[in-house]
Amino acid sequence: MPAIKGKPVLSRRKRVVLRCSICDTEYEQHQYRAKTSKYCSKECWLKRNPPKLETCIVCSSEFETYQRKQKYCGEECRNQDYTVRFTGEDSHLWRGGKTDSNKLLRTSSAFRLWRESVFARDAYKCVLCGEGGELHPHHIKHLSTHPEMAFDEGNGITLCPVCHSVIHGRRIGNADNAKLADPKYCDVIINRWQQYTGKEAVLESTGETFNSKISA
Repeated sequence: MPAIKGKPVLSRRKRVVLRCSICDTEYEQHQYRAKTSKYCSKECWLKRNPPKLETCIVCSSEFETYQRKQKYCGEECRNQDYTVRFTGEDSHLWRGGKTDSNKLLRTSSAFRLWRESVFARDAYKCVLCGEGGELHPHHIKHLSTHPEMAFDEGNGITLCPVCHSVIHGRRIGNADNAKLADPKYCDVIINRWQQYTGKEAVLESTGETFNSKISA
């Protein structure tokens, strides 16, 4: 027997024959692992904990899982259950009801559906100037006075940011002033305002109506 640095080379370690606890086949293993080895291969090792059949608490469908105490068949059912269970005071984000009621309404799923229906009806264009791109939904009758019409499609119109600001009397940036100064824009927005409101536009300084000025 050859030697390394004066020590003899050890012969192959003794092996023992064991029986796999999964497939019941015999296999060889090192003697020092005789008490701990249970599987003949990685495939059998992966089968040591077979999946269990569970029932989803939301949709009641059966599914297989390796996890203990899994309640949901997928993320959709989990999110649906969380939406119900962790809402309002039951939520870990609850801070005593600080969120404004108007913000709650405008971030609700019902508001998103109403907004999309209004946009689709108006072909995703501003009803006053006809432009697309960034759009805002606008309530014809204000929510403060008509909360029951919050999700009434007939009470909504599609506006671009500039037209929306003009209707509410808000200031606009210098970049949008050129649009307001265009006579074509003014004619279009006044005509469509008259159509949607049923009112007649009047020049405040002279009392002259828009229709009479156009016909002249």
